[in-house]
Amino acid sequence: LSLMVDTSAVDSMITLKSVENGDRFGDEIPVFGTISSAHVVTGALINLYNDKNELIMGNDVLAQHSLSTVLDVSELPEGNYTLEVIGKNEAMQDEPIRVKVGIDRSCPQFNINELSEKYAKKKYSKKLDVGFSVTKTGTIKKATYTLTNIAGDVLSQGDLKVKSVNNLHQMQPVALDVSNNKFEGVNLLRLSALDDTLKSAEITVPVVIDNTAPTVTDVTYNKDTGLMEDVVV
Repeated sequence: LSLMVDTSAVDSMITLKSVENGDRFGDEIPVFGTISSAHVVTGALINLYNDKNELIMGNDVLAQHSLSTVLDVSELPEGNYTLEVIGKNEAMQDEPIRVKVGIDRSCPQFNINELSEKYAKKKYSKKLDVGFSVTKTGTIKKATYTLTNIAGDVLSQGDLKVKSVNNLHQMQPVALDVSNNKFEGVNLLRLSALDDTLKSAEITVPVVIDNTAPTVTDVTYNKDTGLMEDVVV
């Protein structure tokens, strides 16, 4: 008599909820999970391996009803790691759950030269159009802009869409109708970017809105000097 056991029908002891492949973290890795009702679970082994597959951190935690702990990785260098979670009870250990993660403490970096050369202190009339990008390993979760006058009054603000290619993240341009008199003069455009490790960066770009119509002049001939002169009329 031979028996075949369908292991695919056996539920895992623990389902990891807080971490997915490719996630990046700063100083802490949250490890949260649910426990299968089909198993009696007494705990979990939580291991962290470096990119050479060397075990650099191991924790044995209680997990009877749910898995909830935080790994302190503040002393570890930045780089790529593998998080391993293994549910267990007195009789057996579960198949390991392995997730590729990264430790990344860097902040998004604005292309300062682009902003300085193309937009800073430039005069705009009727329309404001400022595009920008940031470099950052991982994902930009949110990008925003805020336009204020010198007094700090908010003239416009909002979220910006992000288009990412590898580690370069191009933001939706800040395109505004600034024909209203409230925009007239020197304004401050504050740009911000928040990454997937909750590190943020901000930069402020001064922009000048000048909707004043050109002064109409009349050209006259000076008989004494023989020169043509512009006279305001």
